[in-house]
Amino acid sequence: MRRNLLAIGLACLLGFTSVTSVTAPVSAADLVMPVKAPPPPPPVVAEFCWPCLLIAAGIIGGVVCAVLCHGNDNNVPPVPVSPGGPNI
Repeated sequence: MRRNLLAIGLACLLGFTSVTSVTAPVSAADLVMPVKAPPPPPPVVAEFCWPCLLIAAGIIGGVVCAVLCHGNDNNVPPVPVSPGGPNI
């Protein structure tokens, strides 16, 4: 019995709220002014890594030097280890 009365009461309440919310006119004063969106954040500018550029230039320079100068002795005679040693 209690459940039946509760179910009927909830059904009436639901019917009443749906009827009043649909049929009730909405005035312009009830509407809220739209909120202006905040401006977008400025773009992030990454700082240039000068040490990284110097390291990369050193590595590239070393590779180029190794490729171009490898095995190039320029026909220079070897220097003796000691002044009194034999010349080869």
